[in-house]
Amino acid sequence: MIPNPQWTDILQAIGTVGAFAVALYLLGVEVASRRRAREDQRRDQARHISAWVAEWPHLSVSTSETARELDPLAIRLKVHNGSEEPVHGCLVIICAPLHDQDKEVEFGPVHIIPPHNPHIYSLDLPGRPKYRPYVSDLFFRDSAGRRWHRGSYGKLVELPDRRESLKRLKAKDHEEPST
Repeated sequence: MIPNPQWTDILQAIGTVGAFAVALYLLGVEVASRRRAREDQRRDQARHISAWVAEWPHLSVSTSETARELDPLAIRLKVHNGSEEPVHGCLVIICAPLHDQDKEVEFGPVHIIPPHNPHIYSLDLPGRPKYRPYVSDLFFRDSAGRRWHRGSYGKLVELPDRRESLKRLKAKDHEEPST
């Protein structure tokens, strides 16, 4: 005996709606996965750029030969491009905690940092630091022309395109003030 056709129609409709909902969920998961992969690819080169203070003049006797050779007010800065392509316009800001105040020392811009090896630069400080100077900010442009900032805690942030920012500022200047 054939069951009531109304029940089978209802069960088929529920199954169809359920399959559609599962398909939509899986589509959403795939779209999110592709978005993450695109973002990872976008950040890939920038992720490999870093800078740090390699050596600095401290008050204690140093065991490092190169530190002993340093001028008492000079530091060695390492800028490392671990990616496969060069980066451009690299600007490093170093916080040097001097006895009377914290002083920021700018290094750069270096027009091009070639790939792979760390590049070592010597910088003069305006005084003897109380404790280890550190890189507070690193700005650079990747090979695709995107501008990036890495803060003192290592967080990497893509900066807005300067031209777009200027366009927005100019557009704002021409807007009527709201009352």
